[in-house]
Amino acid sequence: MQLVDTVTGSVAALTCGEKGWQVRESGPLRLWGAVETVLDDYDGAGCPPPETFRLGIDLTGQYLRHPRMSELSLAKGDSEAQKSIN
Repeated sequence: MQLVDTVTGSVAALTCGEKGWQVRESGPLRLWGAVETVLDDYDGAGCPPPETFRLGIDLTGQYLRHPRMSELSLAKGDSEAQKSIN
């Protein structure tokens, strides 16, 4: 699996090797770390179903919200907002 942030040029690649799963990253953002943070938060909230989430849109950006989870910025091209989940 590969994750690519086209705004910052950050890349994360997850591969299965002889020693198990390995992650390789490059660029200014740690994308895989961000994925792990969100998944940990989701697990900690009890794996809530999709209908319990809310999408918020205002002048500052787009946000995915859940009462038991940290707010997740979906702001396209906003590398500062994306850094906040690292």
